[in-house]
Amino acid sequence: MRATAKILSLAGLEPRSLAHVQPSPSDWYVNQIWLARRKCLLITHAGTLYSVFVPAVRASQIRPLGLLLVSTIRASLRAEALATDTLGELDPDAVTVTTTADRRVLGAMNDHALLVRHVLADRGIRAETMDSDDVDVVHHALHRTINSVTEYTPPIEMLTNPRS
Repeated sequence: MRATAKILSLAGLEPRSLAHVQPSPSDWYVNQIWLARRKCLLITHAGTLYSVFVPAVRASQIRPLGLLLVSTIRASLRAEALATDTLGELDPDAVTVTTTADRRVLGAMNDHALLVRHVLADRGIRAETMDSDDVDVVHHALHRTINSVTEYTPPIEMLTNPRS
């Protein structure tokens, strides 16, 4: 799991104390975004840009970081009728936290954060009253958006119709 400085601070982790791991398309990135004065998380798979949004997170929920992230990713994959190991094995006890490494992924995450805000505003969804149906609406949009990093292929299409 590659975490931004905001997440490392929220989780109480020092960048100097983290393992140095070579970047990989199977990495997951996590960043904090603010909506209506609430901390939210955006989790993104580096190879596919498959993203998961977690609204209204408290610092205590992300300590340890792996448990919340893995359970949320699994739930999102199940909601899309995908196997929970579609993007590799997800074991909360085996999560290694390190710093970010790919600016393209971070740029796509910034675009995804804007998309989340747009979807919420367009649907009249208030961040402070979001329920699971609202999160599903956000996920539907995130999983079907295109980005140049993935050659304009939506993440859900990359997972359901992998190229040989």
